[in-house]
Parts: sequence; C-alpha cells; structure tokens
Amino acid sequence: MSLSERLQTVYDMVRKGETVADIGSDHGLLILALCHDGIISHGYASDNKKAPFQRLEKAIKSANLHDRIVVGLADGITRLPSFIDTVVLAGMGGDLITHILQAEPHKLDKVKHIIVAPNSHVPLVRFSLSKIGFRITSEAIVFEKHYYEIMRAERGPVIYDENDLEFGPFLRKAKSDIFKQKYAERLASIEVLFTEKLSAKRRSELTKEKERILAL
Repeated sequence: MSLSERLQTVYDMVRKGETVADIGSDHGLLILALCHDGIISHGYASDNKKAPFQRLEKAIKSANLHDRIVVGLADGITRLPSFIDTVVLAGMGGDLITHILQAEPHKLDKVKHIIVAPNSHVPLVRFSLSKIGFRITSEAIVFEKHYYEIMRAERGPVIYDENDLEFGPFLRKAKSDIFKQKYAERLASIEVLFTEKLSAKRRSELTKEKERILAL
C-alpha cells in the first residue's frame, strides 16, 4: 500500500503491537496500511464529517478489516475506545490538535503514546504535549509541498526551552538537510520582509527570529 512521505513517516513511528487510533482518518490510508502490514492487530479510525466518515467506513469494509478496526463518526477523541494505547493526530492544524488533546484529557488516561503531524502552529503542539504530561521521544521533518514536523511522544515530565519549542528538541540537534533547507528559506524570506515598511515591533520580532535561527 503506497503512502505519501508524510504518512509513511507517521507509519514508521508506530511500534509493532501497539493499538492505534487514527483521528481524522479520512480515507483510512494510514490505519489500513498499519493493519494490512501486521504492525497493529486492531485499532480505531474516526472522522467528524459525514462524507469522510462514509469513505472511511467503505474503505475499511472493502479491505475486510471491519472486525479489526472500529470506525467512529466523532469529534476528536470523544469516543476513543479504552483499548487504545497510541493516538495519531495528522493532517490538521496545530491549534486543532491542541484543542483535541486538551478538551477531554481524561480520555487519554490509558494512552501511552501520541504521534502528531501538525501542518501549522508546531511550537504550540510541542508546548501542549508537555502540558498534558507527554515528552517528545523522536522527531522527523519532511517536505511535501509543505514542511511537516512529525513527533512521537510518551508519558513523562519535561521542560522545554524556547528553542526546543520553536525548532524541536531533536530536530535542532540533528540538523538534517531538510531542516537546514527550511530555515535557509525562512532567513531569505525575513530578508525580503526587511525591505518592506514594518512597524518597530514587527522589525524587532523578525530580528530576534533571525538571530535565533543563525544561532542554531
């Protein structure tokens, strides 16, 4: 089963034998691949919109996996089954991921791992994970028309500094080629912004951001 680079990276962060909930699953590509390949024996997939849910339900039935994958029409983790130990939140904004994680924290009582792939507000997601008692254990960055930072977290106390939140506790140390490319592009865009008419506050913000990037 062919997955995009982003979904393949999420797939690779799942450990064999875990029970996975794919929240906002849409077509169910990730959960189907995990189940088909024997990475997971059973799981849960959900979407909160009727049309995507119907596509998801059809895909699960077509793959003859309806007895191994529970399908739900639900918002976030509101109907998360008690057997789930790993929650995946991918393909949505970081503000939504944060809302889902913080709205009903008791739903995560039996969850041991969270894998996130936000398409925005990445520092907010890192901060939110720490606030609900999860520490990041691995990170990856991929480019697929957009830069995606993908994280796996497990239960445990942690305190992140500003650089950890902004650049990632693992990504900023590994400094992969894609990571370097992302911030080289950001530096170039900041230089362009400096040529425009900016408020003193905005110019100061950009200057500080540039200094943080150059200090990596």
